[in-house]
Amino acid sequence: MSADRTLADRYLGGRWTPAFDAIAVEAPQVLEAYLRLAAVPWRGRELPVALKELICVALSAAPGHLYPAGVRMHVAGALRAGAPRAHVMHAAAVAGSVGIRAATLALPILADLAGPAGDGDAGPPPVGAGLAAAHAEVVDAGGAAGLPAVDRELIAVAVAAAVTLADADVVREHIRTALDLGATPGQVAEAVALACGIGLHGCLLVADELAAAVP
Repeated sequence: MSADRTLADRYLGGRWTPAFDAIAVEAPQVLEAYLRLAAVPWRGRELPVALKELICVALSAAPGHLYPAGVRMHVAGALRAGAPRAHVMHAAAVAGSVGIRAATLALPILADLAGPAGDGDAGPPPVGAGLAAAHAEVVDAGGAAGLPAVDRELIAVAVAAAVTLADADVVREHIRTALDLGATPGQVAEAVALACGIGLHGCLLVADELAAAVP
């Protein structure tokens, strides 16, 4: 067994992805430090493995990140852990639903700058309610596939807390809902810890480029 795979056994219970190979060659110390960080939520027992994988699918597939190697690894992991295929798809849908932030950020600004509608002026387009309803349908669609509401909220917490979004208002909203649905503080914390792992993805991309570069 290679030293690198030994690290994976030590920290991640043997979990390995080919994406780790490049960084193992270019910066093994960084890889070991990352594996120690990534191991924290994977060694935790607050969330089932299948849900952890779904959260990582969402983190990798979220707008603003879109990391194919992470998607590939965690889709395979979720299926191995017994997650239904529909749950995998709906985890990605929950992540994609953060696109609603375009409206929640911009429409209040538009209303402020456009001012109140005058005579004969329709004012700002009344699309906010329609977007909000459609957004709720995207998130709630997971319920029809059997993905529990509390799991959807834990996925949303991790995506909102990740560095690619890092929206405190959205994090607060989803944590409150998750707790109301019965999630424990430990489960929420473990979901958030999974979001820390995407920090290495940039290093993996750079390591791939270094490996391909002419010496």
